[in-house]
Amino acid sequence: MQKLLFCALLASSFNATAQKPIEIPKGYQVISERYQVPVNILFGVALNESMAPTTDNRIFPWPWSANVEGKSYRFNTREELYQFAKELISTGTTSIDLCASQINWKWNGHRFKSLADAVDPATCLETSAVILKSLYQDTNDWIEAAGLYHNPSDSKKAAAYKARLRYKLDLISGKKPYTFSKVNQVNTTKQVTLDIGATTKTDKSQSKKFNNEERAKKKIILIQ
Repeated sequence: MQKLLFCALLASSFNATAQKPIEIPKGYQVISERYQVPVNILFGVALNESMAPTTDNRIFPWPWSANVEGKSYRFNTREELYQFAKELISTGTTSIDLCASQINWKWNGHRFKSLADAVDPATCLETSAVILKSLYQDTNDWIEAAGLYHNPSDSKKAAAYKARLRYKLDLISGKKPYTFSKVNQVNTTKQVTLDIGATTKTDKSQSKKFNNEERAKKKIILIQ
């Protein structure tokens, strides 16, 4: 009886297995074209960094993600991510990976105008595209560039990252299936769109980032 119960519980923790190409969100396509980075590489790296299964059986890089000392955090909004990072930085912790593509604030914060800029998913994704393109120019190989993107100083960790990326690329193309677990699923009941200039509750020193001029910018879709 206990064995049967265990099997039933195990089965109930999974949904359908998907084996079809993943439709890459438009925002990734736009940035891919702008910076001349293959869209499957850009999306695959983001999946490697912050993949989140959803309650409607899809997988996406989660725009409002963070990682500190190997521990991952997932937030519901840009504002929550901003406040989390701001508080850590105020205590002296600066090695924080941010957004879908997990740009490290300590090593790459100079690439952004401000922390508010760094937690903008589109800006963060553009920055990752710039970094990947630069690394590709050094290696002439997108997979190698991705390995260096993750860890330029540890070849073993870079190799493991590249292996995970190859798997993600197979998921994207539909060559390999993905079984959806109910564990750690993100509840997505509707399409999530990113308004680059969406008004937030950030403190006054950062409010210019979210002014009317920014809100007038074109919306792009990072999750669809």
